[in-house]
Amino acid sequence: MKGAWFERFSQDYVLPRLHGSAAKGKFLFKVPGGPVYQGFIFDSSGFSKEHFYPQVYVQRSTSEAGASSISMGGLS
Repeated sequence: MKGAWFERFSQDYVLPRLHGSAAKGKFLFKVPGGPVYQGFIFDSSGFSKEHFYPQVYVQRSTSEAGASSISMGGLS
């Protein structure tokens, strides 16, 4: 699954049902982020083009306005 494909898919089918959310590449997240980032990351399988792995993330925001980053491992 490619990020561009997921972004188009989410615009057409997912975001109309999740009000207050946005998509960028393989990320689906709540907008506005506020003090906590909340969302999903859809990671593709290395074995199959049809399979993917959704990961839920909730992370404290430590960035300044206009910039964002997500750490997928450990505590920051």
